Amino acid sequence: MKKHMFLLLAALLQAPLATPAFAADQGLNFVPVVVETFTSKYCPNCPAGETTLAKYADGRNDFIVVLEHVDYWDNPANKQIDPLGNPDFTQRQYDYSNRLGRRPGEVFTPAPILDGNNMATPPLWMGWDGVLEKSMQNNFKVALTLAKKPDGGLEVTAPKEQKLDGLSLTLLAIEKNPEKPSLWQARAMGIKNISGAVTSLTRAEVPAGGSHLMVLLQESGGGAVKGMGMVAR
Repeated sequence: MKKHMFLLLAALLQAPLATPAFAADQGLNFVPVVVETFTSKYCPNCPAGETTLAKYADGRNDFIVVLEHVDYWDNPANKQIDPLGNPDFTQRQYDYSNRLGRRPGEVFTPAPILDGNNMATPPLWMGWDGVLEKSMQNNFKVALTLAKKPDGGLEVTAPKEQKLDGLSLTLLAIEKNPEKPSLWQARAMGIKNISGAVTSLTRAEVPAGGSHLMVLLQESGGGAVKGMGMVAR
């Protein structure tokens, strides 16, 4: 029995990282660990951190890294404005920090948050393996089914057995990082309250930009991620 379970897990981990792989209607009961990494163009430690993550993520499909650029490193006086910086990502990091950080309101970059429940503290090359392993051992997320609507909206379906109390949907418009293709970067985000096992979003409620849309089923206010789906634009 143990051998059978090992072979099944190995087969799932070797499945290609493709858009249909995250759809519940494909019968797949495994979704990768989501590594939201808060970063900035003007953060001095971020290039090295991103390079470290890119090396780890290369050829892997058991976790997916999404870079979310904050805006608190921007310095308008020196004309240093991160074109990907977004106050929504900054607020999202503070929401995580208030729950997971050693001190409320303390933020740093680069800051990977795994499945909304584990924080990799710096330096990444010393503390990354342990938090990744912990997140993988506790990865019980469900697969969400995402269906694009003709009007540009989206229909999100959660498994019937998934409890939805206290949960909401986080929508991230993402695309491959042009310099580090093993990483994704977020362009915009939105939050939608759940209206049942099936939640219908209008075109206006779906964040624009990017080549793909990632949807996280998550405890409201920056909590643990309970489910995930992804679809190409």
